[in-house]
Amino acid sequence: MKQHKRFTLFFVCVLFLLSHSLSAQSTIGKEFIVGFMENNRKANQPDKAVIVITANEAASGAISYQGQTIPFTLTKGQSIVQEFVSTSQDVIHRDSEVVESKSISISSSGNVSVYAYNSRQNSSDATLVLPLNALGDEYFVTAHFSPLAAGPDNSESTMLVIATEDNTQVQITPTQSTFKGNPAGAPLKVAWVS
Repeated sequence: MKQHKRFTLFFVCVLFLLSHSLSAQSTIGKEFIVGFMENNRKANQPDKAVIVITANEAASGAISYQGQTIPFTLTKGQSIVQEFVSTSQDVIHRDSEVVESKSISISSSGNVSVYAYNSRQNSSDATLVLPLNALGDEYFVTAHFSPLAAGPDNSESTMLVIATEDNTQVQITPTQSTFKGNPAGAPLKVAWVS
């Protein structure tokens, strides 16, 4: 009887792990879009945005931003690192409640993974970028709020919304007043038009 319970427990655990692994989102794809938010910019500390693309198979493609294109060709397991220094190629979103064209698109002929980070002296932020086919259309943002009185390095929360298609409309309903005074609970509607 004891062995039967162990087998049943083992079987249930295996089923749980299999069902969990089958439902996990893949970070491997051929089309990506990413944006960068400000990272506590300081006048004497230039910041930069960095894209790292790693090939899961032989791939060629392009990194596109602000009307510019950077081609790449990779063999399986090879990576490319592309830096965008703010003093010459500022792709970092620095304003609030403003539509800007600062996103970076990555397209590839083969499957790749994309990792993105921004950094400056003593600070960095990073993310693993999901491919376009893994994105949804409804999100819930969890965030903190610290009054500006707490100091310049501990201020309001931010989020960045990127349109993956022209004529995209987004509705944001904040639970707190926004930095530019949009009241809590009042929907903020944003449209991207090409």
